[in-house]
Amino acid sequence: ALVAGLTPREAAAVLFGEGGLSEAQLTALDRLGNRNGSYDLGDLLSWIDRCRRGEADCGKSPSSAAPALPAARKGGGTSRRTRRDPRSRTAGRGRANRRRSRDNGARSRRPGAVRSPALALLLASAVTVSCTDELAQPSLEQDVGHRAVPGYLTVQLTVPSSAPAIGAVLVVEGPALDSLRAPDYELIREAEPSTTRREVIIVGSLSTGPLLEFHVPDRAAHAQYRVRLSQVSGEDYALRDPSSYEVSIRR
Repeated sequence: ALVAGLTPREAAAVLFGEGGLSEAQLTALDRLGNRNGSYDLGDLLSWIDRCRRGEADCGKSPSSAAPALPAARKGGGTSRRTRRDPRSRTAGRGRANRRRSRDNGARSRRPGAVRSPALALLLASAVTVSCTDELAQPSLEQDVGHRAVPGYLTVQLTVPSSAPAIGAVLVVEGPALDSLRAPDYELIREAEPSTTRREVIIVGSLSTGPLLEFHVPDRAAHAQYRVRLSQVSGEDYALRDPSSYEVSIRR
């Protein structure tokens, strides 16, 4: 009766400290869950299961029993539109300059042309400098930096065989985070969005393999991102030791 009408979405918000429930209500959720003395992920998963089985009053709409985040962009990747490499244009200009230099040399050998060693040396030097400047541009671009390649990074999970789990709270940190998704699991709710820190709840029979994907502006900068499990719940809704589960970020 104390938590009548509480939707799973609202219960998840409370877990992130974004909603308001009284101490009596939090205690009620804990007693319906793992009874460890505090409201946590196991209690949330217990409440969600009760709502799905129709054992509790969980709000107005049945769909609120399984809230999900908006889906990421369809296709699971970035645009593959082909762009011309500017270096191809640079190389083309270099070839054109070399052709012009050959033509100039051919004209200078025609009958009646002025044969001046000093003038020929000056022209050769000018052409050499022009070609060198044009052809050196690609290497200069490479030294300045590579072209950013946007795409998805994957969070890989390793689950100990002796500790199966049905849910986890995952924290991802790094620059310009966007479009989190869990293709093989249910992404229950995301905490207040941030461009540098995302906290999500993932529900399902967790197994070793890909757990979460998130979009970044440059996949080569994967070392700038960090991931950790803050809570893990077992099938009995009891909390597991997060350090027993390994997570890593892969390209």
